[in-house]
Order: sequence, then structure tokens, then C-alpha cells
Amino acid sequence: MTIQLSDKYPKLIRDLFLYDTVDNPTPDNCSNYESLVCSNFGFLQLRFPFEIQTEQLLKEAQSINWVDKGGNYVWVYGQDKPLEEKLADGMGFDVDTEYTSSFKLDVKSIPAFHKFYQDINELCPITDITLKKVKPGGYFEPHIDSFGNPIKMYVALSWPIGNYFKMYNKGFIPLDPGKAFWVNVGTHSHCVVNDSQEERIVISLYADWDTPAWRKIVELSYLQRACK
Repeated sequence: MTIQLSDKYPKLIRDLFLYDTVDNPTPDNCSNYESLVCSNFGFLQLRFPFEIQTEQLLKEAQSINWVDKGGNYVWVYGQDKPLEEKLADGMGFDVDTEYTSSFKLDVKSIPAFHKFYQDINELCPITDITLKKVKPGGYFEPHIDSFGNPIKMYVALSWPIGNYFKMYNKGFIPLDPGKAFWVNVGTHSHCVVNDSQEERIVISLYADWDTPAWRKIVELSYLQRACK
């Protein structure tokens, strides 16, 4: 699959979208969790035993008073406090960078988000969970995440036509609303583009993935994968 973007986007992104035609998100010969993690995989669609309440999550995200500092991110929970303590405080995560907005959350106002957190955290301990917004015409150039954990989970809450998440030599991640993907952002260069007239919002999170329950989710998702 190739996409031809307009000249308003950097040439590096346009060339990646136009000339990188490889579509190989996961290898076909993984026998278990370890072999997948060690396989240099790109991304994997996750299958959960619970429903992700996409519409309600989007309503809650849109209800937040995003403080516009020219950036696109809101850290909802971070590593400076355990999540349950944050929930008890009704606090958000206060960060002052070009990419973040500062805000406070009343836990009662985000019941779907709280449930989503609890559902995932029962499978593996969440270390950081973020709401990310990209405005129309926004983009992030190709990069590799340099955090300690190379694998991140994404769930799209809104993904209008014209939004793209491209991973070099692996393909486009089909992040339709409600779909969850496990993405190897610390290994492969990737970029995002919002070539639509609407903002897009996703949840992203890091966790201590290596638990028996999460291994089972990944192994079953691999066996049922729709992306090859």
C-alpha cells in the first residue's frame, strides 16, 4: 500500500508513504510469546476478553479541557504516583512541555476510562497511560521511541479517514476506532499523519508486559491475527 501526500508534509514522510511498499507487521513462524517478542515484529492487533467502550471513552476524552499550548498530548496517569492514588486524588498528570497539556480530572467524570484502565491493569501493571490528540494537518516525523520499554499499546478513539500510522518496512497500522494494537515503537521507525479535517484521539500506554495473563492475550491474538 502506498499513499501520495501533498507537499505540505515533509519530504521524508512523503517518500516513506510513497516508496516503502513492504507490508509485513508480524512474522509467520512464531511459536510463543518469547519468539514473537524476539522476532523484530512490527505490530499486532490485540484481542481482549472484554469490550472496549470506544464511544464512551471518546466522549470522556472530548470532555477534558485540553489546554492548548500548541501540543497534542495529555498524560492522564504517569509514573510519579500509583494510579489508584491518582484516582483517589482525582488528579491528572501535570507536565509542562511543548507536547502536553496540564489538567485535573474528577474520577467520577471518566468511568469508562477508569474501567479500561482496570481491565488492562488486571492483565499487566500499567506504568503510563496517555491521551494523544493530533490536529488536522498535524504529523510526527519518522522516529524511534527512546524510552526503556520498546513496546507500546494503542487504541484509537477517533480515526477519521486521512489518518495514518506508518511503520518503516512493516506497513500501515489499521487503527480504526476500538481496535487495539501492540506496537514495537522502540525498534522500528514510525510516523503519524492527520491528513483529514478533524482531530484524532488515541490512547497509548506502557505496561510491565511480561505476565502470564498478558502472554496468553498476545499468543491468542497472534494465532487470530488479521494482519499478516
